[in-house]
Amino acid sequence: MSLNRGVAALGAVVVVGIATLAVTIPVAASQGKPVPNAQAVSGGNWVQTAPPKDCYNDGKELSAALQAKCVTSLNNQIKDKKLTKLTVGTGQNVLLHLDKGAADNGWSALAVGNADLVTNSKKQGAGPFPASKIFTSPSTGTESSAAIIRIIEGTSDSKGNQKVYGVWQFELDKADS
Repeated sequence: MSLNRGVAALGAVVVVGIATLAVTIPVAASQGKPVPNAQAVSGGNWVQTAPPKDCYNDGKELSAALQAKCVTSLNNQIKDKKLTKLTVGTGQNVLLHLDKGAADNGWSALAVGNADLVTNSKKQGAGPFPASKIFTSPSTGTESSAAIIRIIEGTSDSKGNQKVYGVWQFELDKADS
């Protein structure tokens, strides 16, 4: 008798397992490819962000129309104060990282309004960048309390033609001294 109960219990487990797979496989397949993230690290702290709306197209080049929508999304993220933030000490360095699939296409990073940090890299990580370089304007020498870091997945050729595949941004805030 107990052998029959064991077989019945095993059969029930198999049926539940098959039903679970039948439900989860289509759900997982409908999610599409994972979206690559960008990370910023300083000291013992790090943050990670996904590209804003209209700034990533499953690894395909962004059309001119989508790039225009992406710029609007980036500006709205700043205006609405919805940026991922990292606090950076004055004497600290910042490291930037882009997930492998995106880094393979090449990427650049800049402190908006201040300085180019990375140009056409195919490595996943870049840095260290001194906080002073990020927070100080090269043209005026003035120091700000915050900086927007923008990471652009894509490449430029010698004629200045640019292919853009994705854009991410962070806000770095200078720690109070």
